[in-house]
Amino acid sequence: MRTVLVTGANKGIGHEVARQLGSKGFHVFVGARSSEKGETATQALRKNGAVATFISLDVSAPESIRNAVQVVAGTADHLDVLVNNAGVILEGDNSIAQLDPETVTKTFQTNTLGPLLVTQALLAVAFEKQRTASHQCFQRWRAAGRRHGYVGPRLLPLQDCP
Repeated sequence: MRTVLVTGANKGIGHEVARQLGSKGFHVFVGARSSEKGETATQALRKNGAVATFISLDVSAPESIRNAVQVVAGTADHLDVLVNNAGVILEGDNSIAQLDPETVTKTFQTNTLGPLLVTQALLAVAFEKQRTASHQCFQRWRAAGRRHGYVGPRLLPLQDCP
């Protein structure tokens, strides 16, 4: 089954992307800061026939990102698509001269660094899984070669290798 993580999937564009991908047979990981809203969105997707899993995810919090990645890695053996949709809008309609630096920092953290951190964390897990799978294939290849008396680099048919 194809898999997708959609950040900010509890409402708006993120929820619609999750709904459409769910209807196309993807296992949808619903990333949202609010557990209540995320669970509600996940239930709505399931009601429409999608396979969906809620993941508590605040893209501005590294610990939350690490926890979310572990849930994905523990639930699926791969991730086909990442939709970095989560974002926030600056509060108020102030001019640049009146913007609160804390609000700007929070917005930057969520909208710019958040997607980068989520992507990096998922790539690290993906590469580790790929490296582990490749190493296991090599070990099977080497063991099979020894059993059959092969010495040197001969190609043996091995199933389930990346």
